[in-house]
Amino acid sequence: LHSFPTRRSSDLNAEIGMSKDAPPETFEEPSLRPAIFRFSDIDQFRSSVRGVDVDFTPLARNISAEQIILCLGGCDVNFTKSFPRIIDATLKPNCTAIGFTMDDGVPIRFNGVERDRSVVVIGNNGAVYNAVERTERRYASIVFTPSVDDRGWPQASNQFNMFETSPIAQQRLRDLVVHALSAERHVGHVTDVREAAFAIRESLLA
Repeated sequence: LHSFPTRRSSDLNAEIGMSKDAPPETFEEPSLRPAIFRFSDIDQFRSSVRGVDVDFTPLARNISAEQIILCLGGCDVNFTKSFPRIIDATLKPNCTAIGFTMDDGVPIRFNGVERDRSVVVIGNNGAVYNAVERTERRYASIVFTPSVDDRGWPQASNQFNMFETSPIAQQRLRDLVVHALSAERHVGHVTDVREAAFAIRESLLA
């Protein structure tokens, strides 16, 4: 493995520069237009996912990374095209996060378990995880704020937990993310963005 310094998302706040979109920290109002961030330099990459603090150690010198973020108000849909790296992440309090892969490839080692097909990971309220990504992968995370407590989902623990699902259910989740990120094109002119964003959020909670 190459030796590179660990990067913290908080260290790189001034280095967005890769997109004309506003930095994610300014996203407050619901929107159907996702922000897109692309990075070709490790020093310019940072995790833009709100609600999750991420430290990472890159395992490659050259990258072609991308993050797409849709803020629906109380729910952020995040797509990441990643690169080889080791991640240590902590979910912020009063949040629930769901994660799953958007492609098939060399398994991501997640909290010591090397499996990412037909599974979802869920974390609540300060949960932590460690992941090892040996190759470029694509995955999604959905972060709900405040935390989800009334849907019968698993109880909070100090780590993200992995749950088995069916290939059909996982594909449905993937399709929902693609639909959400492309909603602006599909719905055309919307007079009430908040109502449309709420409907998408409910479909992700279902």
